[in-house]
Amino acid sequence: MKKIFSFFLTLALPFGLNAQSQCDLPERFTGNTGDNMTVMLTPDFINSLTISDPNAYFVAKAGDIVVGSRDVSGVSQTTIAIWGDDAQTNDVDGATSGQSISFQLVNGTDLYDVVMPTPVTYASSGLSIQASSANATLCVSAVLGCTDSSATNYNAEATEDDNSCEFPQSGLPDGWTSGLTVTDNNMSVVFPGALLTDYVGGKIRAVAGGNQVSEVFDVTSDGVGVPVIGTDSQCGCDYADWGENIHFEISLNDVITPVYGDPKVTYTPNLTNIIQAVSFSAKEPIVYSLVNGWNMVGYVGAVENAEITSSIDGALANNSSIVETFDIIKDVSGTFWTSAFAMLKNLQKGEGYMMYVKDGQSTDISFQEDGFVDDIKYDLSNGWNMVAFTGDIESNTSIESATNDALSGSSIGDTFDIIKDVSGTFWTSAFAMLKDYTPGQAYMMYVKDGQSTEIDFIQD
Repeated sequence: MKKIFSFFLTLALPFGLNAQSQCDLPERFTGNTGDNMTVMLTPDFINSLTISDPNAYFVAKAGDIVVGSRDVSGVSQTTIAIWGDDAQTNDVDGATSGQSISFQLVNGTDLYDVVMPTPVTYASSGLSIQASSANATLCVSAVLGCTDSSATNYNAEATEDDNSCEFPQSGLPDGWTSGLTVTDNNMSVVFPGALLTDYVGGKIRAVAGGNQVSEVFDVTSDGVGVPVIGTDSQCGCDYADWGENIHFEISLNDVITPVYGDPKVTYTPNLTNIIQAVSFSAKEPIVYSLVNGWNMVGYVGAVENAEITSSIDGALANNSSIVETFDIIKDVSGTFWTSAFAMLKNLQKGEGYMMYVKDGQSTDISFQEDGFVDDIKYDLSNGWNMVAFTGDIESNTSIESATNDALSGSSIGDTFDIIKDVSGTFWTSAFAMLKDYTPGQAYMMYVKDGQSTEIDFIQD
């Protein structure tokens, strides 16, 4: 039987597994496993199919594997070889004995699931004659969307609900929502009543990375519990990630107040965190970790025109000093400080500096020991600038969106040709290796001709 029907197949290509999802068109079968059976398609069967495309073909499948195909346009009857698994190989490359075979018709861009008048199960060298009409059903891909007509994002064309429905919120601020998908990864955060007495009657939600990661709950005199929802790959839900900083927002009388646990709340699945104290300050002092060799460091202190030696001595951890820590410090123009000779005498708010740390002297530096500094703006000039990222750890750090927000009525693409860090990793509008800023770090930014402006990274 193999010799009789092998001429129906193209033998030039190796056999491969062809898996389809929903209504993807299966490819024609190519190959020869050395074992097959025959299915005869009679005129009654062929005439019952919808065949209008000159390249229409019939496909046999064992599970998700294509095990045979036959062109059916312009024929009154034909046969299709169903290929069996090659026992000489470790891979399953065909149908196995007794396995049920399913069939599909590819007619141009349409796919039909075909129910055979006589069910076919694989038998080596077997013959199945299909002597009557088939039952063919056009495959229609599911359209994902919200199928609840009461939702604000109802999709009348959706055939399968994807849990994306959003509903009108009474009394909630813009951007706040309910009906979030609950995952198996949750963290319980409890605020005792005494902590939020000034906010009773308001509503509270959890936020991570600027995104809502909890339902909205009422603040009562007894306190409030807020289950924080974690990211779950099983449902494709992107919420809080392990170790991500969590803060909260309370809406009361049309005023939104950020609330931070003290100590800080970080997301840990299946943990219950009873908050002992809260802070209403949204910003934390920036601490930057210096490494041996070159660093690009932003001056994010509060003092304008700060004297370089005393400012850096006071900012270094471990009671270190500028002389012990650095070989050289220089600004974007090349003006420099060394312990032997100092042309660079002062640090400017928002500006960045190249600092070479001596071998073995890596440490932390913080120009904000007295608290976060929130009034740093920097004037960009045409050409190269070395600019500090002055946002804190809760700020938006995305290169594109943070820069767009920081510019005065302009955009990153309109303003800059290139932005790069100390390692040379760069952003351009055409290609971006550099994706995120680091608080306290500085970046080389080339401003296009005529695009000088002010930049302010402080997030309200």
